[in-house]
Amino acid sequence: MTVDEHRDLTERLVAVADAPAPSVGFDTAWAVRQGRARLRRRRRASIGGAAVLTAAVLTGTLLLEPGAGDGPVGSPVPVAPAATPTTADTPADSAARTPGAVGASPTAVPPAVGDPLTSEVRFGWLPAWAAGVGYQAGTHGQAATAGGGNDHSPMIRLSLFPAGPEPAIDSTSAFPQVKSPAPPVDGRTAYWLTRQGSAGDHILRWLTPSGRWAQLYWWGGKPADYSDETLLRIAAGASFGAWDVPLPLWFAGLTEPFRPENSSIGRPANSSLPWFAEIEFRVEGRTVEVTVSPDVEPVPGDTVLGPASPTCRTEQGLKVCAAVSDGAAPAALEQLGGLNGLLGLVRVTGLDEGTWTTDVLRR
Repeated sequence: MTVDEHRDLTERLVAVADAPAPSVGFDTAWAVRQGRARLRRRRRASIGGAAVLTAAVLTGTLLLEPGAGDGPVGSPVPVAPAATPTTADTPADSAARTPGAVGASPTAVPPAVGDPLTSEVRFGWLPAWAAGVGYQAGTHGQAATAGGGNDHSPMIRLSLFPAGPEPAIDSTSAFPQVKSPAPPVDGRTAYWLTRQGSAGDHILRWLTPSGRWAQLYWWGGKPADYSDETLLRIAAGASFGAWDVPLPLWFAGLTEPFRPENSSIGRPANSSLPWFAEIEFRVEGRTVEVTVSPDVEPVPGDTVLGPASPTCRTEQGLKVCAAVSDGAAPAALEQLGGLNGLLGLVRVTGLDEGTWTTDVLRR
C-alpha cells in the first residue's frame, strides 16, 4: 500500500467517525472497523486486485455454507434449542456437553466465561435466497445474518435492541426516516422505516415478547426478494433468547486478562473459504485476534480476511492464525510466549462441524 492510499483511507475513516449517525440498521463503529480491516487486507493480499468487503455489505462475512430449498434453512453451525441454560452450567456440565450442540435459555442472559459467541437472536423460517446464516456478538453489535454469500446477493440482518424505550428514528439527516404502520408481528406492534428520497433503506421493526424491540434490515438483491409478506414471515419466525454458537476451536489454559470482546463465524462474500471464524481479545488496551478457517489456497478475486502479518499454523485441514492488530504486543501476551505461545494454547476440533464446541475458554 502506498502512503497516499494509507492517507486516503485514514481520511475516509475520520469522515465516517465524524458524520451524523445513520439509521440503526447501519453500525458506524462496525463500519470504521471494516475500514481498518480493508487496510490490513490490502497489506496482506497476495493476489493482485483481491476484492475487499465494503461497508454496504459488511455483514456478508457472517454467512455460512448455503442450504437448499424454500422453508426453514438449517445453518451448518447447529442451532438446536436445547433446554439447558448456559449460565447455570457447572464445570462438569460444561465438560459433558455434546460437541456442536447449542444450549438455549428461555431469557437473554450474559454469556458464560466459556462461551464467547452467544447469540440472542435466531432465524426460523427463511426463503430460498437466504442461503446461509452467520452470527456476530460483542462490542460491534449482536446479530444474525442470512443471505446469498456474495456482494450482490440479497442479505438480511436480524438484531435486537437493548431493553429500554422504543428506539429513536433518524429525523434530522438529509434523508430523514419515515415511520409507517406495519401489520402486527405475532400480535405485537410493528412498523416500517424508510428514508425520504432514498430507496436503499427499508427496515421492519417490532416489539418482542420480552418488551425489547427487534428489527430486520436488508440490502442487495432485487425488490422482489423483499416483499412485505416475506419479511413479515421472517419476523414472525424469529426467536429471542440465548444460544451458544459452536466454534471449531478452544483454548487450553488461557490466562485471565484474555477475555473475548468480539466473536463471529460466517461465510465470507467473494471467497473460496466455506467459513471463517474470528475471536478478538482486548488485552491491556490492545486487540489480539485469533482466526480459524479451512486451509485452502486463495483464488484470484478472493476476499482476503483476517489480520495483517499474522503468525499461523495448520492442523487437521485448518489454518489457525494470531496477530496484534493495533500496536505492540501487550505484556500478558509476551508472558505467554508471544503469538506462538498463544497459538500453542489453541486446540482445533477439525473440519467436521459435528465436532465443534461451545466450551471454548477452558481455564
